[in-house]
Amino acid sequence: MVHSYPDQWLSDPSEGNQISFLSNWVNTHIQDAQNVLRKPLLFVEFRISSKDSGYNQNERDQFFDTVYSAIYSSARGGGVAAGSMFWQLLTTGMDSYQDIYEIVLSESPSTTSVIVQQSQ
Repeated sequence: MVHSYPDQWLSDPSEGNQISFLSNWVNTHIQDAQNVLRKPLLFVEFRISSKDSGYNQNERDQFFDTVYSAIYSSARGGGVAAGSMFWQLLTTGMDSYQDIYEIVLSESPSTTSVIVQQSQ
């Protein structure tokens, strides 16, 4: 299992740098799990904060799509990427569980669309 927090790991918060880093990071972990460890790989707790300065919905959608696309590509080819779970999916009325990383489906239709597409 691996966790990914590029919005906290990188000093340059620009969208292009985080997505580029994430794409490389995900693909490197898939390759290492496949070629070195020879074990399945699960991506858990990948997230991006909606409270960071410069945050935008498109960036979060692209962030999730980057992880999902790499996992799907690996799995489709018989690779080691076994699946994913992100932090944190909530429904309306769960305010006491919110942190800066929550996704409330009814408040984020474009992110919901990315999640639904991956789930299908």
